[in-house]
Amino acid sequence: MKAVLRVATVADAAAVNETYGYYIAHSLANFGETNITVEERAREMETLLETYPFFVAEDETGRFLGFACAEPYRSKSGYRFTAELTIYLHPDAPKGAGIGTLLYDKLLSFLKAQGFRVAIGVIHAQNLASIALHRNFGFEQVGYLRHYCYKQHQWVDAVLMDKVLNSFEKEVAEPIPFSQYRRQLEGETLLTRQQAEELLLWAHGHNPGPWLGHSQTAARAACTIANACGMDAELAYLMGLLHDIGRYEGVRGMHHVIAGYNLMMQKGLAPIARICLTHSFPLPETDAYTGPQDCTPQEMDFLKKTLDSIAFNDYDRLIQLCDALSMPDGVSTIEERLFEVSLRNGFTDCTQRKWKAFLDIKKEFDQRCGMNIYQLFREEISQRLFDEKKK
Repeated sequence: MKAVLRVATVADAAAVNETYGYYIAHSLANFGETNITVEERAREMETLLETYPFFVAEDETGRFLGFACAEPYRSKSGYRFTAELTIYLHPDAPKGAGIGTLLYDKLLSFLKAQGFRVAIGVIHAQNLASIALHRNFGFEQVGYLRHYCYKQHQWVDAVLMDKVLNSFEKEVAEPIPFSQYRRQLEGETLLTRQQAEELLLWAHGHNPGPWLGHSQTAARAACTIANACGMDAELAYLMGLLHDIGRYEGVRGMHHVIAGYNLMMQKGLAPIARICLTHSFPLPETDAYTGPQDCTPQEMDFLKKTLDSIAFNDYDRLIQLCDALSMPDGVSTIEERLFEVSLRNGFTDCTQRKWKAFLDIKKEFDQRCGMNIYQLFREEISQRLFDEKKK
């Protein structure tokens, strides 16, 4: 059986409410004693979906298997950066099929991208399966609540677990509402090409340098390759153009990925913020970075945890590839670009593995495009290699 995830709608209220009702009546996993009506559940879901991710799982036939959602941890405004998680599988859903893992992976990735800082789970202390699920996702036990609930004529203890999703700064961007983030992913509210180009020129004005041409080349390369393999070419262009936007802060090393991430999150551009973080790491290891590792300890901790938890998607890999193809004056071979970077920043123990990772990404996109991607830039690469004027 294959589980399919999708965003919940109010049409799912009956199935969600039935599932809640089962655990209220037959389990200590839910601390409620009475269920609400389907109409009340629909209104609750509609409200949650404005701010928090809410996903359901179905099988290939559309049969409801379960759900996972986030909600406010507490009502006071100071808690708005923290989300409490809920996950329940339908009592008839197959056990041990990995449905809960799929739901939680999706839920946590969205909360992180939206800019929430902490995810909280409050779990019945004897619910060892749920505690294990949370531990597998990096949650840590931060409290034990004795006699926290009275249900079914017994006092119930609870475990409080949390997971840090993003770094903690004094000045932070507000979490992006789920409804807005969904529109961004669907391409409805991202920057226009003109707005992105103006933002890049603004950044370059703060720190002039050849990185402007490199970014423009990466955007063009990303757009061209995306067109050839059926990806969103306009989204790829924007991501390629702004992947190095963190260089606006000055001549920096690894810190530029943090600066870019923070700037894009402040502007509500979470998909591009993600690219700012991932583009420099075809190997998801901070030690593999080529250049000064000038992050603060807090930034480094955030970066390591992010790279440990993230699964690179098609756009992450595309921009990693284009970063390794793009010179300030045009598209090059990977070998030319990587050698140029290594001459500037030196070789490390990870250089060989990192170069292989770039070549593996190229091989992946060669297959997706049905050709050697150098064919897409044949004229300018040939000119770089053989034009005497270039030399």
